[in-house]
Amino acid sequence: MPEYSIQNKIAAVTDNPFLIAVLLGLVSIPFTLLVSRETTALVNSAPMIATGLLVGYLFNARPADSHRAGLIAGFVASLGGVTVFAMEVAARISPDGSTRLEVVTILLVLVLLVICLAILVMGCAIVGNWVAEMTTRSQSVQ
Repeated sequence: MPEYSIQNKIAAVTDNPFLIAVLLGLVSIPFTLLVSRETTALVNSAPMIATGLLVGYLFNARPADSHRAGLIAGFVASLGGVTVFAMEVAARISPDGSTRLEVVTILLVLVLLVICLAILVMGCAIVGNWVAEMTTRSQSVQ
């Protein structure tokens, strides 16, 4: 019978190869909220771009695919962008005058925002992976 202990549970969670990608995505959410509040742009994606670059760089030497890790981090990090967008929509829309079409359109835009931000972070992870490969090659040549 397997032994159930806290150490076994922690080992099982940390065995997940994409845990770091999820954690980096979660860490980027407060920075996205903070930076988006400070700027005039609706959603400032600088923290998500930095997350993608970092995930790609870190997952270069790992057996897990950096593209998939970037996509996972992107989906998690996109929650910050969705939150900013939802707060902006809530501030501008009136509950009395909204129609079903507006509600459906807003939901569609939220889904598209999540997909676009996840692809953005994945693209940055690909660039981060490339930078890590170039760094490794230049160190091996020297």
